[in-house]
Amino acid sequence: MKKIIGFFGAIFSILLIAIVLIPNSEAGATVASDNFKMEGTTLVGYNGMDTNVTIPTDVETIGRSAFENNTKIESVVIPSNVKTIEPYAFWGCSNLKSISLGSGLYEVGDFTFTDCSRLESVSLSDSIRRIGIMAFADCPSLQTITLSSYINDIHETAFDGNKYMTINAKQGSYAYDYSQELSKKQADMAEVVVPTPDPTPTPIAKIPDATPAPGEVIGQSQIVGNRAFVFIDDVTVGVGDFQPDYEGEGEHNLSNGDVQVQDGAVKEWSYYTNEELTEVTLPEGTKSIEQFAFSRSTLQKVILPDGLEFIDYAAFYHCDKLTEVVIPTTVKSIGEKAFVHTPWLQGFLDGNNPEMGDFLIVGDGILIAYRGDSGIVRIPDNVKTIAGEVFLNHTEILNVIYPKDVVIDIAPTAFSGCMNIKDNM
Repeated sequence: MKKIIGFFGAIFSILLIAIVLIPNSEAGATVASDNFKMEGTTLVGYNGMDTNVTIPTDVETIGRSAFENNTKIESVVIPSNVKTIEPYAFWGCSNLKSISLGSGLYEVGDFTFTDCSRLESVSLSDSIRRIGIMAFADCPSLQTITLSSYINDIHETAFDGNKYMTINAKQGSYAYDYSQELSKKQADMAEVVVPTPDPTPTPIAKIPDATPAPGEVIGQSQIVGNRAFVFIDDVTVGVGDFQPDYEGEGEHNLSNGDVQVQDGAVKEWSYYTNEELTEVTLPEGTKSIEQFAFSRSTLQKVILPDGLEFIDYAAFYHCDKLTEVVIPTTVKSIGEKAFVHTPWLQGFLDGNNPEMGDFLIVGDGILIAYRGDSGIVRIPDNVKTIAGEVFLNHTEILNVIYPKDVVIDIAPTAFSGCMNIKDNM
């Protein structure tokens, strides 16, 4: 009997030692939960409330926009089973402070951690060989990052917007040479403000038995006009696969106000970081402005012509001096982040021009921003389209009412993070 007890005691001791020796990150990663939305081995979304997230061991790919604009997570551990992180996976995770990337990753892909404003700590494994387009752009809290000698490809925009960041790298390595070029570039970067923690918001009580005004109420799912929409907290939408032509990036340094239009479009990335244009009047016949076309340029004023129809994703993203925008009624669609980080949009959100009310409506009835705090939101009668991220993380919203018999196009991300909207038919 003592031998049996001794045998099981030894087995228990071995198991105990094994448990103690397993790193917390890997141990936590072994258990997947319903919070992780999977398609095969691809993590396509996360709807949990945890602040510290470890990616499960059955995940090989973190999908496009899987965590985009998640304001809950503060740290993420990506273990070695993850082989790929698709674009926009963590864009706009404004409270993310630390990330640890496992040895299964070959690259930090395009736009992966863009606009993670409180990101302070990044741990990269030696397996990383490439850092992609704007991978860590607009992370002003990131003061230092250590890059290995194995990295041999860092896109020139990878750290854009990080004016005070330093790179630790071995002298003579590719990463070291890149850091020297970055330090020269940082001198010309715009001043940035390191964000301070937001105060803990006071919980907003739900309104019992609220009686909506005449019209229909959009809850978690609803029929709008003749179309059905489903609102899920972490639904996001990609912007399509693309391979931007960086050879022409910022090189159209024409006379101020003179912009090159090709086939009716200002092409993607054409004026990215351009420092010569301050005021632009686009020529008649311009139909579209493609993604990132004027991003980070020094534009202060832009007059868009009648006949313009489409403004694509991030077209004027981080135009830090853009205070005046004229958008004609012919514009039918405005992509996500088109005017994010511009004084023009931020001024509205900060309460400038109170006579405009809580809704910023432009073009052909496009609602692009909301600055209210009401539990019940009534969409104005002249709105035809609700653009992406208009109500992003407005957790105080319980019901959304739109005018009866008015067809409204609603972007999939329009109500992302509005966790308290209820189905109140």
